[in-house]
Amino acid sequence: MCFAKLVSYKHRACMSITSPDDRLSSYSPVVATTEFAAQFPVFDNSDIAVYHNGSPRDDFTVSATYVDGVSIDAIVVFSPGIVGRIDVVGARASRRANQFTNGAPLLIRDQNIAFNTVQSEVQEVSRETRRALKAKFGDPAQDLPSPQESSYLGWRDGVLVNRPDTETSIAAAEAAALAAQAAAVSINLKRVPDKAGLAALNPDVTKLAFEPDDTGWDLKEQDFSAAAGFDVNQHMVYPATGKLITQAAWYRRQKGDRPSLRDAFKAKGDNVADDMAALQDAIYWMEFYPLRSRVLTVDPGLFRADYLEIPNEITGIQLVGNHWNSNIVCGDPGTAPTLAEPVPVSIPAILNKSQEFKMDGVALISSVANSTNWTNRKNGLVNMKDPGLSTTADIDCIINECRIAGFYRGIYNKGRSIVVRGGHFASCDYAIELDWPDYFGVGDPLNEYLPGTNQLTDDLGNRGVIIEDVRIHSPNGGAVLNARKNAHKLRNLRMSNITLDIGRRLFYGHLGRGSKIHDCVSDMSPLEVLALTGGEDFIISDIIGKGSGKAGVYTPQNLVHFLPGAAAESGYPDADGRVSDPYNSGTGLGTTGRFRNGLITDCEFAYSEQHAIRDTSSQMDDVTFANIKFRDVGFSAPASYRCFSFGSQNSDIRVINSEFMGTDTLNGVVGNNFGNNRIKVSGPEKSIGNNTPWIAGSPIILIGKRQTYQPVIVTGAGTVPDPYVVTGTNIATSPLPTVSVLDWAYEDDDWIVLGGRFTAAVISAASDGEIDLALPVPSTFTQPYQAYGSFICSTAGQNIAGSVTASGSRLKLRWKAPNTSNYSFSFSARYRKL
Repeated sequence: MCFAKLVSYKHRACMSITSPDDRLSSYSPVVATTEFAAQFPVFDNSDIAVYHNGSPRDDFTVSATYVDGVSIDAIVVFSPGIVGRIDVVGARASRRANQFTNGAPLLIRDQNIAFNTVQSEVQEVSRETRRALKAKFGDPAQDLPSPQESSYLGWRDGVLVNRPDTETSIAAAEAAALAAQAAAVSINLKRVPDKAGLAALNPDVTKLAFEPDDTGWDLKEQDFSAAAGFDVNQHMVYPATGKLITQAAWYRRQKGDRPSLRDAFKAKGDNVADDMAALQDAIYWMEFYPLRSRVLTVDPGLFRADYLEIPNEITGIQLVGNHWNSNIVCGDPGTAPTLAEPVPVSIPAILNKSQEFKMDGVALISSVANSTNWTNRKNGLVNMKDPGLSTTADIDCIINECRIAGFYRGIYNKGRSIVVRGGHFASCDYAIELDWPDYFGVGDPLNEYLPGTNQLTDDLGNRGVIIEDVRIHSPNGGAVLNARKNAHKLRNLRMSNITLDIGRRLFYGHLGRGSKIHDCVSDMSPLEVLALTGGEDFIISDIIGKGSGKAGVYTPQNLVHFLPGAAAESGYPDADGRVSDPYNSGTGLGTTGRFRNGLITDCEFAYSEQHAIRDTSSQMDDVTFANIKFRDVGFSAPASYRCFSFGSQNSDIRVINSEFMGTDTLNGVVGNNFGNNRIKVSGPEKSIGNNTPWIAGSPIILIGKRQTYQPVIVTGAGTVPDPYVVTGTNIATSPLPTVSVLDWAYEDDDWIVLGGRFTAAVISAASDGEIDLALPVPSTFTQPYQAYGSFICSTAGQNIAGSVTASGSRLKLRWKAPNTSNYSFSFSARYRKL
């Protein structure tokens, strides 16, 4: 395509093209010379470097005249003068010299200076590139090794390396030969066909032996009885003939400071061989590394091991893998339930009894169908010490960038602290379950004491639990479960950036105290995103929770459910492990279903069949819902359901700036099931044209939204309906007074404004008429000034005014009529709810 056919030009801009330039001026004066011209354009005095006989100089000044930002007469000045090889070199640091402004004129001068500076920088790069050592096309790039004494530059396997000169090589070879000869005499090195061949060696003569694969064994004189107790498969310690294990033994040489399963312990990792013994030996051997340097490399591969134990005696083990390429595969399905034992007793894949256990970049997966593991309650990693220890829960665990897949609980933590960062949980019923044991000992250092005694005042609970940046693929339960009998002792949980890619619960159970859950997503969830049984001082924010749509298969009844606690409703698990199950012990929900000082804010919920947020808890004391957005909720029977449905009692709840978007007309945006609740709603919004009432059920304080009520006229004794208007002093009954539908609204928690129209006639002219008006929200006044207002006659041509004052439990409307005609009045009033 020829673009010249599409665009025509009336003017053609002038353009100058400079000649190729290395931006280099060289001189070789034989007499002392002070000035050297830079025979290339410069844009700043710092654009010039000088080399004298190949070495850089910085003791010079630059003299230059600049016109429009460029100098073509720059001179380098030395004092005193110099002789020899002088190179004046362009050395401009890459940078913008100007910045064009959007919408401003674009001057040719400014364009030239911009292009010229770029050109100079490119010329300098081109100059330096030609000076560089380059590989031929198709060859790999070469790196120059660092200088090394007594070496020269040479090639080895196509790579430049430092090679020792001949004299150095000969000297090194002679030294190595002498050292080997001395070692052979002093150590008496031997080759053995295998490990068992060590038994044929005389430990008084031979001190070092090698297997055919160069695995080395040192004869060490020390007490190896404890090591031999751990190393039952003799991977690391082998008895020396004629020596007691307390005196000496053969000790396996390690390759580096971080032993690996393959190199050090001969694990196969081929997903065929049983590597359980090798892995367990590797774990035991960590006892003989210094504390906090017990790092074990899990090589890439699939290491089959049905059960591993991290003993209490070994603190601080870390398993380090290669980001899910390093797999520990459990093939044990656990124990199926029976009639005699309906709760199965299944050992986990890994049982950690130690403090400071860490797992980094390792995948723990089950080769058994996940449904079987769920039935048999086969867990992945369990953090739990032996029952009866005084520090039963003294466990802190860090799981970083790991993948755990196919278990009942990915992690079951019956310990103090667990940190889970990054990684992925797949096909686990719940990714993580938290538990806290009962204490039987006295004076446990983890707990608080009654001053002056050794009696415990509080068992505390899980604390320092951090779960963040985790993806969870759970087809059953969800992310985190905390529902055992001591669940309320959880402290300071932190959950953030959790993604449930096929929905389910982000959290089920008790929030404990001081918990914060934020920036999490559960999409296409057939269960509540949050099912909560209690909590204090908690914050839940920035949660996106959704079903899969009005006609979606994965749509829950409710998106958030505040539960009653121990009286768990039908369909909710109660963490029904039994004492006979040592890995899932404890029964019942440890909570009374109470929530105190909580904030749920900045969340978006969409697609629930019934109430979006349902409260059937015991009590909500000082709980705030702020900036919650709902879309298409309660759609199965809109007239029966709400965005918020509060069914607790004696609660203090605030709903601030909620928003309902949808076409269905619900029972209400906010509903209250009990009159003893104090619920305040401010700033609600809904779709334009949607007729859903703002509030429903028992009274709610709705700030700033118009409400209506229709008082009934009462003329004599008998039953008084509510609301009502009582004809008072000097009011005619024929015609009867009339009252329109009155508008009213809360301006504040206890301040109410109302107004409307009424008609009335007096019996006696030029006398006061009075009407008693019932209130939209009951109040008991003790002084007339506790309500005030006014009204004027709206009948054409009449100039009549009146006042509104407080009177008992009513408003008193009083005016003086000039005659007995029936007049229409417009009034407004305010009163305080007392």
